[in-house]
Amino acid sequence: MGSNFNVSLNGFSGNHIRYFIDGIPMDNFGSSFQINNIPINVAERVEVYKGVVPMWLGSDALGGAVNIVTGNRHRNYVDASYSYGSFNTHRSVINAAATSESGLTVQLSAFQNYSDNNYKTDLKLRLQNDMVPEKRASSVRRFNDTYHNETLIANVGVVNKSFADNLLFGITLGQNYKEIQTAARPESVYGQLHRRGRIVMPSLKYKKTNLIKGLDLTVNANYNLGYEKTIDTARADYDWDGIRDPKPTLGERDGGQLAKYKNNNGLGTAMLSYKISDHHSVAVNNVFSTFNRKTDDLLFPEKNALDPAKKMDKNVLGFGYGYDVENKLSLNLFGKYIYLNNVIGSRNVNKSTEKLGYGMALAYYIIPDLQLRTSYELTNRMPEANEIFGDLENQAASPNLKPEKSDNLNLGIVYGFKINEVNRFSVTANAIYRYSGDFIYNKFVGGTSGSQNLLIADNRSGVRTTGIDGEIRYSYKNWLSARCYRYLSEVKKPSKI
Repeated sequence: MGSNFNVSLNGFSGNHIRYFIDGIPMDNFGSSFQINNIPINVAERVEVYKGVVPMWLGSDALGGAVNIVTGNRHRNYVDASYSYGSFNTHRSVINAAATSESGLTVQLSAFQNYSDNNYKTDLKLRLQNDMVPEKRASSVRRFNDTYHNETLIANVGVVNKSFADNLLFGITLGQNYKEIQTAARPESVYGQLHRRGRIVMPSLKYKKTNLIKGLDLTVNANYNLGYEKTIDTARADYDWDGIRDPKPTLGERDGGQLAKYKNNNGLGTAMLSYKISDHHSVAVNNVFSTFNRKTDDLLFPEKNALDPAKKMDKNVLGFGYGYDVENKLSLNLFGKYIYLNNVIGSRNVNKSTEKLGYGMALAYYIIPDLQLRTSYELTNRMPEANEIFGDLENQAASPNLKPEKSDNLNLGIVYGFKINEVNRFSVTANAIYRYSGDFIYNKFVGGTSGSQNLLIADNRSGVRTTGIDGEIRYSYKNWLSARCYRYLSEVKKPSKI
């Protein structure tokens, strides 16, 4: 619990996959509120996009997207849960909402996670060399891996008004504590290194359908005022035996660290969609995000002047056209314009990048029970702030990192049939092809210094992914569903970087 998470979709993973909650990017929510630590009670359903990412999500995703839909339950309710598990793991959550007849609504969600994470880990022989002889073992318990976080989300506003379907003002408050057991390489073991963080994020949500006939408007905005703090001040070294070995210098890593950094980031989204007629519709979506890191070195304040703020502004503008004939044809065409500006004061870098992308998605019923689906997208992904600036933990800065782009092609077929009114089947088969240029991946920093324990992002050209997946689904009435799923893929990378 509390570790980094990785989702793989059709050969892509890591930052190639984007995450959303109710269509709002989760890029700036902080480590207290991510998909690996929010409670399942929050979600009404989870949408997974393995092909083209819809234009209305306003993302520069390269390999897919995951959207958590919380639902819009305008009613009075309370639900709560608590669970206990191995490694002294505790999880609890409470959700509540009250909506008056006049449309005033109050929503509250609070949750916490805690775990010692003292599970056993297997050690290779070389990792046992520095342990005291009587404690050498191929399997040991982790001893500096405790994690906990607490989060409160509150919204107040109005619903079902003439001027707004939803108008909510909210605040997200959270804190987290994470002990760090190792560097990017398991050879570097830590016994006291840890990180603390807080999130303070005001937000605005607005939605109105039929603002004028056929025109829908959605606006979201938030700004994270929180901070993270890395604490590495122990005068000691540790090995996998867990024994504290005193030393005269500060820090388990070279030079030690006591740094407070504000990753202040904001997000603003706006979407207009207009239904021209029964079959035709258009939409415009814009997502602006900003990142501003200010580092306060509490051990050596004189270094702050040498490390000015690092800034990143990104804007994704999308336009889409849809043509639909019910139960026969659905066609979507879209284009995206992405602008990125990076400022690294310590290197006198002020760099702007612009990219264009486009694509289409088509679904066609050959016969009522047989659907053909295909999509193509030329997509671009701009580097993340932590990839360019580093994360002050295990990720080194890579200021010269280039954006990546990919040609994504998908072809699928769906066949549904029923034996009778209560027993139904569907068979799905898909083929995928991806060709990525300047593909961003992580590698270990070279050399023999302490930096060799860090990861650094780099570009690789000519990465090709091909794959197929298939699914057989069975349902009985409306209360039982079972499926069998299989996915095969091949990723080819150039032999030279």
